[in-house]
Amino acid sequence: MCGIFAAINKKSNTFDLSKCLVALKALNHRGPDDQSYIIEKNKYFFGQTLLSITGNFSKNSINKQISRNKNYLILFNGQIYNYIELYKDYLNYTGIDISSVTDTEILVNLHEVLEKKDVPTKLRGMYAYMIYDKKNNQVTIARDIQGEKSLYIFEDENEILISSEISSIMKYRKKLILRNDILSNYFNTRHFMINNETVFKDIRQLEPGSVETFDLNNLQWNRLSKRSISEFIDPQRYFENEKRSVNSLTDELEEILIRSVKEMTPKNYSYSSIFSGGIDSSLISKYLLDHSNLENFVAVNHIGKDKISSDLDGFKKQLGIEIDIISIDENEYSSRIAGCQLACGSPLMSHSFVAQSIQCEKISTKGHKVIFGGEGGDELFAGYDTYLQDLNQEFEISPSKYTGFFESKLFPKSENHYYKLELQNFWKNSLKAFSHIEDISEKNLSAMKYLDTELQLSTVGLRGSDLMSMMWGVESRTVFVNNEIMKFALNLPKKHLLNEIDGKMETKVLLKNLFLRHFPKEFIYPKQGFSGFPNESKQILLNFNKNVDFFHFDFDMSLRNNNFSVEDEWKLINVELFLNNKNLFD
Repeated sequence: MCGIFAAINKKSNTFDLSKCLVALKALNHRGPDDQSYIIEKNKYFFGQTLLSITGNFSKNSINKQISRNKNYLILFNGQIYNYIELYKDYLNYTGIDISSVTDTEILVNLHEVLEKKDVPTKLRGMYAYMIYDKKNNQVTIARDIQGEKSLYIFEDENEILISSEISSIMKYRKKLILRNDILSNYFNTRHFMINNETVFKDIRQLEPGSVETFDLNNLQWNRLSKRSISEFIDPQRYFENEKRSVNSLTDELEEILIRSVKEMTPKNYSYSSIFSGGIDSSLISKYLLDHSNLENFVAVNHIGKDKISSDLDGFKKQLGIEIDIISIDENEYSSRIAGCQLACGSPLMSHSFVAQSIQCEKISTKGHKVIFGGEGGDELFAGYDTYLQDLNQEFEISPSKYTGFFESKLFPKSENHYYKLELQNFWKNSLKAFSHIEDISEKNLSAMKYLDTELQLSTVGLRGSDLMSMMWGVESRTVFVNNEIMKFALNLPKKHLLNEIDGKMETKVLLKNLFLRHFPKEFIYPKQGFSGFPNESKQILLNFNKNVDFFHFDFDMSLRNNNFSVEDEWKLINVELFLNNKNLFD
């Protein structure tokens, strides 16, 4: 895991090195082990901060980012889990010292033997990277298919900036223009779900699965390829799974999970696992405990609000290991929001981000560089209550409360028309991906799960894991978005996702079946959703304005004085705190 910052001058042959170094320094938290940069042709700045996890660490890491033929330079953020396998398949003739090689070295040298668009198809891992091709005078950027790692691109008529975080672009540019349309879209969805745009004019995000090149001669972008997780959908596998038993599929899933855990476990550094007491994190933690040298479990307890993580004694006895429970109150929670927003370069996508940041700070004090989480389990294996609704009808937009569209009472409908059309288009494509399923209810369920994974998980869940962990120089790893597990989950029929027990429909059939192989039934608790103290954070706004009326927004005046829903109140608090965040805008 690292930080990337590149500056490309389109017109001038000179640039301000001091500005580039300030922007790169803003990413030191992402790579506290080393920082390096290269200047090319006196107009291109390529900078990298490094968190060393694979290979033997040494200073001046930029040397490992240049290919053997000197034609390629890479800026890389992420982890490639199969890099040794890739070395054996494509690079074993090169004489690279495999005993100390890093995944970065393998990735840059793959560009000597493979087409740029084909390299991502060979990778198992999480990544966002930039390749500078000296010979052809091109820049190529790529992002993983599941959307774990991000790249932000600022562009105007004079320059292009490419970065792992918006914060470094803001340090470089100083003044950016806010997009009120993007901020208002937030009020039409459950979470702040931004796909390929940002809250700032002229800054976009590279879409998951994309490979793009920028020709430094003619100053033109070209998309080389665009993959999506829809390529994991296999009708034949779906129909075969319809004939299989729950236990047969549970066996297969357990094998895949254990194999994934073993592959993703860091070999040379200490790490932790989140243990919330839920099914997903409990399972991943159990497999890590059984199949690796896991040293630590960590959980956050929001005092008075968490029913599960406040008391994990049963799990402690079952597992025979301590769980570090960090208890926080509303004041601690509220005081952390500004720092988390700075890392996001936006309002928080979800109020769970604060707890994620706190637990990563805790494990960083232990010297741990990696944390495992359970993101993706609910989306891929139908763990949300939204999947239990009546789906036996046609919908023009996703019926999921996570990727659906909800008319806001706070803004005129005309302001969100294009966002609604965008979400409708996502839903149409999701249904099309499951055209092999005839039953309308089952097709809707599969399309909901798929879209929640493709859109909500990548823009909210995975983005939060990355940004909140990297605030503290910790890399987040998410087993459920391993490509093999996604292929498995996206081809499950409804009967292996939801079932009826004692007259009540239950979610997450296979993961619960797995859970019961390792934990007693009484450890399956009712889902409590996200906790925290989002609305209590209104008190911070009182420090800015004694009569909090959310003064940055022009909405229906009759809804002032708290005449709106609890959900809308948090969103308004979140946005107001963002707009008042002096670290962002001063």
